Amino acid sequence: MIKMNIELDKRLKDAREAKGLSQNYVAEHLNITRQAISKWENGKSMPDLENLIILSTLYEISLDELLGRTPSPEETHEPQSSSANTPSSPIQEALFLAVIASISCLFPIIGLVIPIGILVWMKKKKRVYKMVVVLCVICLLTNMYTAYAIFNQIYFRLNTVGIKKL
Repeated sequence: MIKMNIELDKRLKDAREAKGLSQNYVAEHLNITRQAISKWENGKSMPDLENLIILSTLYEISLDELLGRTPSPEETHEPQSSSANTPSSPIQEALFLAVIASISCLFPIIGLVIPIGILVWMKKKKRVYKMVVVLCVICLLTNMYTAYAIFNQIYFRLNTVGIKKL
């Protein structure tokens, strides 16, 4: 259950002052008048959703904080992500790594390095995606075979040319 604490005017003013911004600066950033900001902060009107999103970005706080959302007891036990750079789900991360490994199969010599890099990265991050590991091994084997075939063909061509000249 989500509980909302509607004191948006106070939170808007506190957030703006915490960032040390003037009403004029915020108004210019939103392309509105300073009086509109004043009305929001005095509770005489409310910003629309688009302006709330811009304000939360400008003030560097979440929309939940800005709107006074308090989580229920069940929600407080969920682990929070420590990094904003992580993908939104492990499935997306695994899919991304699988695509990179698959593309590396198209380039035999480079394709020997990329799957190894993916495996090392997963070990450092302590993340193991079985599908990605299997795909990396398949890509490595494919690239090793392709690289062997290329070098073998080049080697035999050079030997054949040398024999014909004699």
